[in-house]
Amino acid sequence: MHEGDSIPGFTSVDTFYYLLQPQLEKLRQPALDCLDTTYNQIETLTSNIIDKVFLRFPSLRPVI
Repeated sequence: MHEGDSIPGFTSVDTFYYLLQPQLEKLRQPALDCLDTTYNQIETLTSNIIDKVFLRFPSLRPVI
């Protein structure tokens, strides 16, 4: 099915992509979930830091 120019004894790049693509698709959603969780945690941490830093000047918080 995936014949092409390759070194004898090794599969072609097309075969490698064909076999790898379904496995990569399984990793897509968990990776996106991990990125979303990380983003939310960083946003919460920065919000807490900004609250503490600008405690004396609350009117500057929305600007920052």
